[in-house]
Amino acid sequence: MFFKYKKLIKVIMPLAIGAVLLVSGCSSKQNDTAGNTNADRQTIGSKASDTAQPEETQKNADDAQKKAMDGFNSLTASNPSPQQLMKYLSDNLQTVKSEDASTMIVKLEEVQKKSMQSLETKFYDESIQKKINNIWKTDFDINTAVNTEDEELKALFEETRDGGYKVETAEGFYFPIVDYGVYKKFSQFVTLDIKEYIDLMAVESDKVPAKDAALVISWDDVLKRAVNQEKFLIDYPDSQKQEDVRLLYSRYLTFAFLGLNNTPAFDYDTKEMVPGLKEAYNKFLSSSADQRLGQRFRNYVDILKKNDYKLSKEIEDYRKTAMEVS
Repeated sequence: MFFKYKKLIKVIMPLAIGAVLLVSGCSSKQNDTAGNTNADRQTIGSKASDTAQPEETQKNADDAQKKAMDGFNSLTASNPSPQQLMKYLSDNLQTVKSEDASTMIVKLEEVQKKSMQSLETKFYDESIQKKINNIWKTDFDINTAVNTEDEELKALFEETRDGGYKVETAEGFYFPIVDYGVYKKFSQFVTLDIKEYIDLMAVESDKVPAKDAALVISWDDVLKRAVNQEKFLIDYPDSQKQEDVRLLYSRYLTFAFLGLNNTPAFDYDTKEMVPGLKEAYNKFLSSSADQRLGQRFRNYVDILKKNDYKLSKEIEDYRKTAMEVS
């Protein structure tokens, strides 16, 4: 079961791949839900009186921020669990500047990925697999499943949920992945590029793109996600998340041009492009003329038409170039 799982992870868990998150290169400040800037939010929790002078108010804000960052640095130095970091961020993220809030988010993902291995090991147990299988359903929700009367499962689900993970499945096997949807509650406090990164990754964890060597999202969604990934690369060239998104984008270019073994772009027997993909290309081009990705596919469709949408060497040669991430 272990080797089967490790093989599956390489195919269907791209979300677990990537470099350790670093501090965002974007220095933009976000407005919070009340319309205040991060500088304004720094006064939250301070002891300044209504009659305090601006200098005193700013000093209180600076002191609160320093205290929050000192506490964070002390916590991260002690090899914290994802659960500990999640709680600390929930309690302190609104106190610090957007750049520091991004640093905290970066560290949280790093710790989650590092802690994934020990959590996965608990899922390996065959008795756990059987128990999960007995309660699994299409709309499985860990927040509901955690109420199970089985104490062993309850403890595992609590650890998974509280650590910011969710449960996924492939070929009847169950395993944890990072739940980026959980990060959205922190989005208002971070720099813009990290907020956009969270949005991109939440889409991935909410609905993984592939399972069992097949796409489980539509061709339309493949192209839509690729456009958003490309937009991030263009909008935030200096972001520390460039490489992570670049890898994700490269994966989606492969999906869009080649498909996967069980959902190929061209029929194995007739060599003709599958109808659904042909329709998706035409729909995509009707609304993407000004996008770089749109131009790639506009050129590609010209070649496809020339070859009657049937796989040829010319098509194969173009795809090799078009799938390169510049």
